[in-house]
Amino acid sequence: MPKIQERVGGKYTFIMKNKIKLFLFALCMVFSPSLFSQLRMMKAKNCDAKFNTNMPFTWSGPIKNGYCHGKGTIQWFDKKGNKSTKMIGTIKKGKNEGYCTFYSKKGKKTFEGMYVNDMRNGHGKIYYSNGTSEEGEWSDDTLVAVDTDGISAAVVDTIGATYTANSSGLFDDEMKKTLQESLDVFCYNNYSDCFSGRNYIEYSLRIDKVEKVEEGIWKAEGTHSYKGAYGTLYSDMEFSAIIYLTQQKIVFNKRVKADYFHSSDYWEECSKYY
Repeated sequence: MPKIQERVGGKYTFIMKNKIKLFLFALCMVFSPSLFSQLRMMKAKNCDAKFNTNMPFTWSGPIKNGYCHGKGTIQWFDKKGNKSTKMIGTIKKGKNEGYCTFYSKKGKKTFEGMYVNDMRNGHGKIYYSNGTSEEGEWSDDTLVAVDTDGISAAVVDTIGATYTANSSGLFDDEMKKTLQESLDVFCYNNYSDCFSGRNYIEYSLRIDKVEKVEEGIWKAEGTHSYKGAYGTLYSDMEFSAIIYLTQQKIVFNKRVKADYFHSSDYWEECSKYY
């Protein structure tokens, strides 16, 4: 193998070229932590968007410069092509950045919290398979401070009222929260296109009622806020939505204030896959 010979302090030092390359690569890895994660960038199965993962996936959300970028849903698949785990949250240049919620293959929540540079940083909550949970502060994917009030024997809802399964079709808080996150992502990505330039106010959507229509299909009712085409704010406007979880489809209906063309309030509908 070729060698480089140089004179240093009156002595000869022999350095092989491949060792130099290896040394430079090691320096890059040390001083650029993000480099390694870039090596795992994969393209989605359903679009030309890259995400930092080593598993096949689909992306439902915005794309910027060839990367998953914005708020949306990552759906992973196993080696056989079956749906696996899922993440609903925000992504920046193909990496988790902001608030993210992860779900197991069976739809159970496994983690929710803040991400910085694709690692858990800030407040977060992890859910264990035995039904317990642990909440606290994370630093570079490590739980460094546990909230003593966050350790519980059951999942605690952080959004609103409690819904319990009964004969009327109402379900529990966990499903309500899943539906709310799906609707929020749907509105974030589609609202302006669906409703003629009106802009959804992020995180304003609140569910007041959840009803199971049939297996995998749910109906949700509540309120949300948006800005009109001319910037007027419309707060706590009613909505009604049908969510097809298995098909990842939503039919969203919203109440609109009376205007020049309508003598009273009316409803508009949008149907899209998310």
